[in-house]
Amino acid sequence: MKAMIEFMRDVRRAPIGVQVWLAVLMATNGVAPLFFLGTIEGVVVFALQMMSAMAMVALHARFGFTRLLGAGHVLWVPMVVFLLVRLAATPSPEGALRVWMIVSVALSSISLLIDTADVVRYLRGAREPIV
Repeated sequence: MKAMIEFMRDVRRAPIGVQVWLAVLMATNGVAPLFFLGTIEGVVVFALQMMSAMAMVALHARFGFTRLLGAGHVLWVPMVVFLLVRLAATPSPEGALRVWMIVSVALSSISLLIDTADVVRYLRGAREPIV
């Protein structure tokens, strides 16, 4: 519990742009799936979001609020692939489910690009805390 509190403390100390971006991602992959728990897509995204959050808290406890936190989203790679396959294979998920799936794929993909760049920078020596 202490690790989660310390992680959230550092999130609140992050630049406002980072806080807004994290809130948008959390709303998209942590809250919105709750409206779709009757679908496999909702269950998968919610479960992977929770596992990613736990990984990020663990990374934060070990390495602090560094660029390495982006590695916590590694589970989003199969999540994005899963959603793309479901969008292509499903006879057309309609309405809110389809919109949410597309938004999740788009935002998660952008996040994965940012995360990859951050992890590479960390591995190349940019290990200073972000906050």
